Amino acid sequence: MKLFLRLLLIFIVIFISILFYYRHITRKMTIISAGKPVPVYQVPRAAMLVVDIQEGTTGESSAIQGYKKVADTVIHKINNLAELAEAREIPVIFVFHQTTNRFFNLVNNTFARGSLGAQPDKRLNPGSHKILTKNTLDAFGNPNLDEFLLRNHTEKIYITGLDAAYCINHTIQAAINRNYQVIVIEDVLISGNDSIKNIMLEDFKAKGVQIISSGEFPE
Repeated sequence: MKLFLRLLLIFIVIFISILFYYRHITRKMTIISAGKPVPVYQVPRAAMLVVDIQEGTTGESSAIQGYKKVADTVIHKINNLAELAEAREIPVIFVFHQTTNRFFNLVNNTFARGSLGAQPDKRLNPGSHKILTKNTLDAFGNPNLDEFLLRNHTEKIYITGLDAAYCINHTIQAAINRNYQVIVIEDVLISGNDSIKNIMLEDFKAKGVQIISSGEFPE
């Protein structure tokens, strides 16, 4: 009986420790970076950000039907916008979610480095555009994004991709923290369903984010 109680106590301690560690990891993933204010450039430029259009979200391995349902249309538009941006000398940055924490990947390995889910959606055409990975909801969690935008004297960011309520929301707030002019292209913005997307669009507007359609890109 004593042995059973000792084993039970050990199990409870280990279980609680795992829960706290998992909570710590997920909390780090949701932190929105502050960054430094964008300098005032003599010749400011724009950039286009494409977030999380990958096999684990919109591709065949995705379990989220709301994403998959609109994927063909959205990805086609993103590819066209990327070509148009290149013609207008607007840098395009593709950001893909990738997790490297072994413990987290034991719980959910959908976006583990090297997995199918972490790969770009096969319908996407990144071409020679800039490709970055992130392990937080905020794309600016990767300092290379800050570095690239600053090096290119970026003042305005067009944002596309998913999810409006999560990674897009966190990335927009991080961009606002840095004083970027943020523009969301609504018909290439994905959320779990239209109701959530509409709520988030209203929230973005309240934060001073400009909402345009793909037909209005670039301004």
